Amino acid sequence: TPPDYWNNFPRVLSNKQDAEAQAAYIDATWQVTDRFQITGGFRYTHEEKAWAGRPMRQFFDGQPLLEILDQPLDATDFERFPEGVVYDNEDWTEPTYRLIFGYDFSEDTYGFAGYSRGFKSGGWNARGTTADTLLNFDKETVWSYEAGMKSDWLDNRLRANITAFYSDIEDFQLPSAFSNATGGITFITQNFSDLENKGIEAEFVFVPWDPLTLFMNLGIQDASYENIDPSIEQQAADCRNGVNVGDTCSSGIVNDQGQIADPVRAPDFTLNLGFNYVWDINSDLELIPGAYIYMVDDHNVGTSGLPEALTSDYTLLNASLALNSNESDWSLTAECRNCTDRRAVVSTLARFQYLSEPRTWLVRFKKGFGAN
Repeated sequence: TPPDYWNNFPRVLSNKQDAEAQAAYIDATWQVTDRFQITGGFRYTHEEKAWAGRPMRQFFDGQPLLEILDQPLDATDFERFPEGVVYDNEDWTEPTYRLIFGYDFSEDTYGFAGYSRGFKSGGWNARGTTADTLLNFDKETVWSYEAGMKSDWLDNRLRANITAFYSDIEDFQLPSAFSNATGGITFITQNFSDLENKGIEAEFVFVPWDPLTLFMNLGIQDASYENIDPSIEQQAADCRNGVNVGDTCSSGIVNDQGQIADPVRAPDFTLNLGFNYVWDINSDLELIPGAYIYMVDDHNVGTSGLPEALTSDYTLLNASLALNSNESDWSLTAECRNCTDRRAVVSTLARFQYLSEPRTWLVRFKKGFGAN
């Protein structure tokens, strides 16, 4: 490798992180009446993290790499590391809890409503390669509310479970990646904003007659960034005004037009719909054909919402055929995934698109050797 290659990557960081956590919790259910119960839980957590980092210079002059990485930068080369080594530590003491009210309307219908609080500790961007990316990020706190119903109908031939939810995440931790000035990829986690998400999840299973089972899972959501950090608002304004375009556009949650991107991986609509049929060939063998489709609405798969990360709605088809032996405890399954060979963008990194798996055929044989 020529020496000029290393000149494009003059700084790397050697670092170490340690974490310790202690917690105590309690969980209890109070059966208020035969039908009404209250479940509560409380957890008290103390977590401490420590980080040590050292900047280094890379040269390519025939030295072994380990020796190259052992040469520290001059103090003036890294303003965040005036002594060559930096230490940082942080601790969090957080109470988290949940409260759920449940009511049995009948033997087949259960209703519930609940509230919970959770948190995720902060940390440091250990994969930063420049001083301005070696940032710490704060803890994340979430308040979640949900209410719903679990029920069986038609002599247990129809199951319907429906849940409405609302989540309010403060200081949302979002990992992101972008191409830096040297052409390398910088990974960074930051508290860009808060995040609100609300919606409905529904699950239905229907057995119209014994061999046939139909199922459907439906998800509807509406996610949005809220209380965006002032520095991110300024970044977006600078991008729109042409200020430091290479640094302000197409990074974090700001797109190439200086707008705040849609929340990542939050389609408004998803649907999973399918069936399986159990055909008894004889007293031992059964043949089970099945298929399901997965539908997803258009959404953003990259944090900065660049054009190549905006995925159009798509549908995937999967199918299988299984032969089972109940007495001998074996099964043979042939499966087709993405049977129509649908190409969909499922992720991006540094403006490269990653596609869904192509049409794939699988054959599996499974044999049990348990005691009779």
